[in-house]
Amino acid sequence: MLILGVSALEHDPAALLLRDGVVEAAIEENKLVRFPARGVPRAAIKCCLDKAAVAWKDIDFVALAARPFHGWLRKSLWCARQALSSPPGSAYYEAKVLGTLSRERGNYQALS
Repeated sequence: MLILGVSALEHDPAALLLRDGVVEAAIEENKLVRFPARGVPRAAIKCCLDKAAVAWKDIDFVALAARPFHGWLRKSLWCARQALSSPPGSAYYEAKVLGTLSRERGNYQALS
């Protein structure tokens, strides 16, 4: 059984490939692209698949190490507490976080 693990939401995006519970390959996106990366770790996923000599069709499961709604809720509550001191800044930040959440959701759907 092949399981592709992906950690991608906030920082340090990475990918891991397990074959029958044994780590075949694991790498952070930043090691491959040489600049701070965020979002879906495309290069790390490709590296893991290449190292194990498997294709997407061979993957049995994809595990996501993320709780995007939880992170959005935490940031939103922080933003709501700050809204009393700076309403325009809080509205901008809230819109930015909502956009990031929807973009990441779209990226995960593209993976499946």
